[in-house]
Parts: sequence; structure tokens; C-alpha cells
Amino acid sequence: MTQSEGEAPAEPPVSAREYSRPPVSSKEYDMASKDGLDPEFRARLEVFEDRLRQVGIKVKLVCGCRSIQEQNRLYSLGRTRPGRKVTNARGGYSWHNFGLAADYAFVVGGQLTWRGPWSVFGRIARECGLEWGGDWKKFPDRPHVQWRKGMTLARLRRGDSAGA
Repeated sequence: MTQSEGEAPAEPPVSAREYSRPPVSSKEYDMASKDGLDPEFRARLEVFEDRLRQVGIKVKLVCGCRSIQEQNRLYSLGRTRPGRKVTNARGGYSWHNFGLAADYAFVVGGQLTWRGPWSVFGRIARECGLEWGGDWKKFPDRPHVQWRKGMTLARLRRGDSAGA
């Protein structure tokens, strides 16, 4: 079933803990690109985005590859800097740092929003072989998808390149 353009299916509200992201109007989201993403992961994202379009869901990549410094800046939010916690990962401990994670927002009525059909987003992510942050129990992160490429973070940090 497809939705009308500009409409997002209603979903139950989520807790503030689950939605600890900056407003979608943040200028940093305008600069997000797929540069630096693992080529295989990038191809999976293209399939994922196409599948979302097929069911009438528009999304925009708001974060892809992230530097260690940027990851540490985000980690400091709600800890040593004002704001809510947005990540539990320090620099070097996020899949974003290895080009294997991406965050998305919905596009509704031409505007970016965190409100949208997250359950459909998550289902399609899983169908595309991606891990969806909305499935995480301790720190759900609905906009987040990642691909482990058969690796662990420990192996990536050591510089291993072959899958498990």
C-alpha cells in the first residue's frame, strides 16, 4: 500500500529518550552525503532507498561517514556539553567511523521530519540485510541503519578487512 505524497502513516508517539536528535532543520543535515561510505554498504543503501520509494516513503540521508572528532563531539552531548545524549559510542567505536552506518530522516510535504513510518523503515532495512537501530533495546536509534560486513568493531579497529 502506498501513501499520498506528503503524508506519513501515523505511528505511536515515542519517548523523548528514543528521540534524542537535534531538530531536523539543523544545517549539518544539508551537508550529509554518501562520500566515505563503504562501496558495498552504499550499494545496499541504494537498494534500501529504492524499496522505500516503491512503498511511497521519501527519506533523506542526514549522516553517513563520521570522523572520530565528530563522533567524540556527539558523544560529549549530555555528558560534558549541554544537550541530550545522542550516542553511546565514542570516536572509533561507531560504525559511522568506518563508513558502515547511515542515519535518515523522512521527507513529508517537502520538509525533513523525525516523525514517520519507522516500523516500515525498519522492516525494509532488515529485508535489505541492514541492521536497524530501532531494534536496539538499550538505546533505540530509529533513524540509524548499519551493515557489519561480517565484522566486529574490534576487528575493524585493528584494521582487518576480510569478513568473518
